[in-house]
Amino acid sequence: MNSSHISQQIYAKLLYQPTNNQKKIVELFSEYLAEGDSSSIFVLNGYAGTGKTTLVAAIVAALKNIGIRSILLAPTGRAAKVLSHYSNQKAFTIHKHIYRERTNASYESKFSLNINRDKDVIYIVDEASMLSSHTASDSVQFGSGSLLEDLVQYVRLGRNCRLVLVGDNAQLPPV
Repeated sequence: MNSSHISQQIYAKLLYQPTNNQKKIVELFSEYLAEGDSSSIFVLNGYAGTGKTTLVAAIVAALKNIGIRSILLAPTGRAAKVLSHYSNQKAFTIHKHIYRERTNASYESKFSLNINRDKDVIYIVDEASMLSSHTASDSVQFGSGSLLEDLVQYVRLGRNCRLVLVGDNAQLPPV
C-alpha cells in the first residue's frame, strides 16, 4: 500500500480542513505506514489543543477502512475513556493490555509481560508523555518496572506490529 492512498483515507476522515502542520503529520504518518519497518516508532508530539486527538480519531477510522487493525492504549483509565470517545473504538489502559498476573507471586514482580500474539497491528498510545522510562526504585509490581520499555518490548513481540506514541512535552512529567 502506498503512502498517498493512506493519506487520502486519513484526509477523507477529517471533518475539517487540516492545518499545514496537521497535513505534514498525515503525510509523515502515511510514509511511516507505507515503509513497512515495524521496528521504528512514530511519535506525534504537540501542545494541548493542536488537534492530536482529532487527528488520531481520523487515523483510526482510516486504518479501519484500509483493513489495518489498531489497538488504542493510554496510561490511565480516564485517558483511555477520552481516547475511546473520540475514536469510537474501545481503548485500554496499557497495564491491562500488556501485563498478566503471575500464578506464583513469589517472583520479583506480581505481573509479567503478556504474550503478544497480534500480527499486523498498529498500537496507538495516547498521553504517552506520562510514560516513564525509569525503573521504579521500590518493589517492582509490573514487568521490568519500566512501563515504556515493557510497552516497546510487548509491541515488538508481535508479528509486524507498529507503535505510535502521542503526547505533549508541556504535560506534567511521569511520577
